[in-house]
Amino acid sequence: MTRTDHQQDLELLKNLIRRIEYAMLATRAAKGSIVSRPVQTLGVDDDASIWFFTSRKSRKVAQIRRDSHVELSYSDGANKIFISVTGKAELLVDQQKAIELWKMGQTIFFPGGPSDPALLLLRVEPQAARIWDGNESPIAILRKFAAAVLRSEAADLGVEKNVEISSKH
Repeated sequence: MTRTDHQQDLELLKNLIRRIEYAMLATRAAKGSIVSRPVQTLGVDDDASIWFFTSRKSRKVAQIRRDSHVELSYSDGANKIFISVTGKAELLVDQQKAIELWKMGQTIFFPGGPSDPALLLLRVEPQAARIWDGNESPIAILRKFAAAVLRSEAADLGVEKNVEISSKH
């Protein structure tokens, strides 16, 4: 893969994630089981770092401190876009970044605003991602379905792409 192809894949990944507001964040619990919960994506940096808010009291904080490897799953069923991101999570206190990412709807969780003492920033540095993009018109999908039935063959209903992301560490 050329640098240009890699850069295009990275841009595609960032743009798709920016379109999907919520993800499922999976962490590892103390006894090894995988625990997932919804999180609201608040920002994606140029380097593909993905930002969230979390509460200091959240169980995920202890889980991330114990094992920083996480997985994010994004799903946009209406447009048939699915993304899986694996990476390393980091918990931060950064007042400027909190202000930059703040959305009024966060007040329900953090009534003290971006300086709420319970607020922590959660940054996920992606290491790899997998994208499934089946975003085709219903007519195009219907054509592929009909062709598959007529030929008794499986239809290709989109693009599957692996995106390797070089680590900064």
